[in-house]
Amino acid sequence: MTAVSSPPGPAAADRFGSGLLACVVAGLPIGLDVELIGRVTGTELVVLVLLPVLLLHGRVPALAGPMRTLIVLALVWLVAQFVSDIANETTADNMLRGAARALVTAFLLLGFFALAGDRPRNLHAIYLAFAVGLLIGARVNPSDYFEADSWKFGYGSGTTMLIVAVAGLAWAWGMRSVAIGICVLAGILNLFMGFRSMAGMAVMTGLLLGLSTLLGERSRGTSTLQVVVIFTVLAAGGAGMIELYAEAAQSGLLGLEEQEKYFQQVDERGVLLSGRAEFPVALEAVMERPLLGHGSWAANEHYAIRIWEMSGFHLDDIPFEASDLIPSHSHLMGAWVEAGVFGALFWFYVLLLLARAFVAMVRNGAVADPVLVFTLMNLLWAVFFSPYGLSNRVFGCFAIVVAVTVLRLDARTRADLVPRRPPPHSPIAHRERPGALP
Repeated sequence: MTAVSSPPGPAAADRFGSGLLACVVAGLPIGLDVELIGRVTGTELVVLVLLPVLLLHGRVPALAGPMRTLIVLALVWLVAQFVSDIANETTADNMLRGAARALVTAFLLLGFFALAGDRPRNLHAIYLAFAVGLLIGARVNPSDYFEADSWKFGYGSGTTMLIVAVAGLAWAWGMRSVAIGICVLAGILNLFMGFRSMAGMAVMTGLLLGLSTLLGERSRGTSTLQVVVIFTVLAAGGAGMIELYAEAAQSGLLGLEEQEKYFQQVDERGVLLSGRAEFPVALEAVMERPLLGHGSWAANEHYAIRIWEMSGFHLDDIPFEASDLIPSHSHLMGAWVEAGVFGALFWFYVLLLLARAFVAMVRNGAVADPVLVFTLMNLLWAVFFSPYGLSNRVFGCFAIVVAVTVLRLDARTRADLVPRRPPPHSPIAHRERPGALP
């Protein structure tokens, strides 16, 4: 585990980061995209312009601890992808797209790190801009699936983010129970709208905030037992929510449409994995080539057919124009399938950072608030169950910077609580020495 070096004190930290306007300008175009090497969001283009400016003006904090490790691992991912592409004789255009993904990851991490500059208000500004930008994008640049479900594939994410931001205001004003209640209500809203994953993120945000309220104590360290308790409670809360959803959906409490969807989609694999055949299929592909992977945008007819079969289709029913790409639908599995285990190392390290950030937020209420917790819950889900592209890619890199910032701020606040020893020749030090005269 990489140690977190203490970030500079408050006075020094004011030199870093951008103004709020730059954060808003960077976040707003997340829902818009253009075609370059691949599809690129407006946020990535804006950050491309802003990062050199921030570097030239010395607004970027020193790359130390987790951020330095992340950049190194992103470059390892790049090299691993190149080696995999050579070994698998990947076409030149797909090689470029694979290399661009790893490079853009490093670039976005640096960009958001520079924009944030260890300032929670900057993180909040980017988050709010994302929320509004996703709503704008749903209107002017809708997803291919928007017609089928305008909440899940359109307005749901941005709206939920804004509701959580309201919870953040309540939290900042000391109304912690109200903030937790708002997060839970956001989860219930998404359950009724059929957006189960978003419901889970919102409710788990409320649960972690509740743990922070009950257990948070800045002046204490964290024992192994406390860590076990934290993750046991979170796991039990997640399992309990899945069970409650299953009961509510089966009984029709969430409406006839959700009841029908439940019986159509949920099988013996349970609520979490049913309807997500990509993960087990990707796992099969990883087991075939765990070290080198299958190359960028890898196509394999066997795995493409497997996902249709696991989704209940017969071979004769599979559309002729169906894609042959190996499915993954996961940040972690996508990197592992295409770049091998050395590409996946980046995401394993992100999971480690997430675990540490969750513990820091529980023990230190000063670094916990609904916006930051919800952002990290979103990332946790995406690492396992969301494809790494477009707005997911941008929001994922932003969330990683949130995790790093939480750890840096936690290290700073804990360092401030350690009593400073007086200089050895001061009167105070003289009086503290055994046998010293008053």
